[in-house]
Amino acid sequence: MKRLGFTLMVITAVALVGAVGCGQNRAVDTDRVEQSFQNAPDDDREAVRKAIAAVKAGDYAGALAAVEKVPDSPKLTPAQQESLRDLMIQLQKLAPGATSAPPAAPSAPATGGSRP
Repeated sequence: MKRLGFTLMVITAVALVGAVGCGQNRAVDTDRVEQSFQNAPDDDREAVRKAIAAVKAGDYAGALAAVEKVPDSPKLTPAQQESLRDLMIQLQKLAPGATSAPPAAPSAPATGGSRP
């Protein structure tokens, strides 16, 4: 009886490890950037679409290269900038030899006055 309990425990542990390992196929969350770029200018949206296709193919370096110039676009909203920065951070962790820095967070507008 003890042997059966031990066997069931080992089977359960193997199943849990297998389930966690299978979840790594989607190591990059693209949902947020996809949603935020639905209404972006065509050239920016196309770059993000190419990056997402590269992510789905497992080409993280290619995905990072596809989105590196998008942060320079003056037409991006703060939500787009943030989702793009998050995507780039994820890609840099997975892309071999990635050295580019993610775009800086949007800064708060200056209030114009100083306090004594």
